[in-house]
Amino acid sequence: MRAVLAIMVCIVLIGIGCSRDPYESGPSETDVRNRLATEFPAYIEIRSLDLRATENVGDKVQPMFKIRFEGEIQLREDTYGES
Repeated sequence: MRAVLAIMVCIVLIGIGCSRDPYESGPSETDVRNRLATEFPAYIEIRSLDLRATENVGDKVQPMFKIRFEGEIQLREDTYGES
């Protein structure tokens, strides 16, 4: 019984992992958010992000995606100095 349950769990997990092809659908919202977080300075926080359109302008061997998105950012600290 345990072996059957373990096999069923493995099949479900494999199905979940294979259900999205990143070469066709492009990066997820989490992927884009993480990439932007590395590009922004440390004092900027991404509050919201909404992917509007994704297009693969490359191919399956060398995918290159153009992404249009809307988002909100918030400053974590002051960006000016008192004079």
